[in-house]
Amino acid sequence: MQIGSLLDELLPFQAQALLLGFIIYPLQPDEQQRFIDAECYLTLREVVREARNPQAKDEILMPLHLLTLDLRRAQQCRKRGWRILSQERLITAQMAQPLIADYVLKKLGGGLHGLREEGEPIGPNTLDTLCEWALRQQRRMRGKPDKASGISNQVRQRAWKSSKPVLHLAVALDTMTDGPSPEARSSRLGAVFDDSAHVKELLKRAERARRLLLETAAHGKFELRETDTIQVTCEG
Repeated sequence: MQIGSLLDELLPFQAQALLLGFIIYPLQPDEQQRFIDAECYLTLREVVREARNPQAKDEILMPLHLLTLDLRRAQQCRKRGWRILSQERLITAQMAQPLIADYVLKKLGGGLHGLREEGEPIGPNTLDTLCEWALRQQRRMRGKPDKASGISNQVRQRAWKSSKPVLHLAVALDTMTDGPSPEARSSRLGAVFDDSAHVKELLKRAERARRLLLETAAHGKFELRETDTIQVTCEG
């Protein structure tokens, strides 16, 4: 899929809605479009509400197909999409990165000697250990206790499996927006989509990540085939 020329025609909030919708719902086009519409609708509502100049409000035109959206449903759609992004796509991106790092370091004669969380060892650098870690992160985000041991298979079957087509995009997004707090990540996310050049850099990083993921998988770290991934390219 090639979207380079399209990015130059989109406003920043439209580019963000388009790419996030694709990352969140890569194989569900109807859900993907619903998320994109909800994001654009809610963003335009916020712009209109915050515009101090009444004339500016008149100049902000809501696309006709968005005028029929229900506010409550749009808010629910946005909330669900962002939950999937944070608790599934970005979590699996963080799972993939130690596996990639170990593969690259071994090519250079080194390797990662176990994984740590907050300075404490949590186990070997394997997908099983990372699934356990991911489930703990998910439970913390949901305000639940950390009793995740033994049920991490649900991460492998749900978050990891559903993220495979866009794992490379999630890795690129995570590395460009990672921050010490949700507020910092949100700010960096906005900065990525403020400029089409930054978005194109995101896509270039994603393609590099895709190749590394396929190489890492080929050496037995996890299962991932070329046909499992959706390649997104950028012109120029």
